[in-house]
Amino acid sequence: MGIKDSVVSSAVKTWLNSNYEEYAKMLNFNLDSDEKTIDMDILLRGEEEPIHINIGHYELTQDSGEYYISVDSITASREWIEVFANNLIAGKMFKVPSNYANMISMLI
Repeated sequence: MGIKDSVVSSAVKTWLNSNYEEYAKMLNFNLDSDEKTIDMDILLRGEEEPIHINIGHYELTQDSGEYYISVDSITASREWIEVFANNLIAGKMFKVPSNYANMISMLI
């Protein structure tokens, strides 16, 4: 993992933990901008074992100054989460909030 991937991974992990602490704790978040993959381990509140999630390929695009992210496939250590995530997220494009534009621009 390169320096920019480490910086972005750390920032995302911190952001997720501070914004979603009532639901879960992000144990690991590792972005690989060369391979365009993300691996993460999340401990959901009330659970004893963390969930491993892999985003097999993500794509970042820019259009008219706005950034978007899409993912091709998601695997998870819990079948229901994998099915849920693929149905709701895979193949769809999501706008990245503008306050994260500088961080996203490092990855494109």
